[in-house]
Amino acid sequence: MNHDSRHNRAGCPGRRYASGTTLRLDPVQAAAFEVRGRAGGRSPAEVTGRETGSIDFVDPKTGEGVEFAQLAAPVSGRFYVWPDRRMINPSPIYTAPLALKAGETLDLAYRLSVHAAR
Repeated sequence: MNHDSRHNRAGCPGRRYASGTTLRLDPVQAAAFEVRGRAGGRSPAEVTGRETGSIDFVDPKTGEGVEFAQLAAPVSGRFYVWPDRRMINPSPIYTAPLALKAGETLDLAYRLSVHAAR
């Protein structure tokens, strides 16, 4: 990038969204899973925007699931979970804009893991 840039929830120049990455799930299958934030919450509304390092999608019958964790970001981990659970976005810009100077980089790291019952 050869110019200063300011990213926020409204998007950045030339793009509609700026979240880093997206986990997409089949809406029918996703509806069967419970959503759990590491910092609490058991619904998309309860975990969206809360400071948490990871989001866990768990099958309530088996305890098996998928964990989506934010490993490296410039601010505390926050996620946006769509109300129907079909998309999850880690969002380092959820609570405040993020300004980058010309030539500055933004390093983000995520982990997606499938797990047995916990």
